Amino acid sequence: MFKEEKLTNLILGKAFEVHSLLGPGLLESAYRDCLMYELVNAGLRVKRELMLPLISELLTPRSQNERKF
Repeated sequence: MFKEEKLTNLILGKAFEVHSLLGPGLLESAYRDCLMYELVNAGLRVKRELMLPLISELLTPRSQNERKF
């Protein structure tokens, strides 16, 4: 298995684990914070909510900075 696949499987596994434990209906921040905790405990170095440039014909430069995904 490729390194990227292992990393992807780890992240998705932790995301599913967090959602299964917390259940549906919570704020996004609850899932985000718990996932961050799980990923750090799994030995990953993580950063959250980085500003990344979005390049799209549909977005103006101003709205690129305001988009949150």
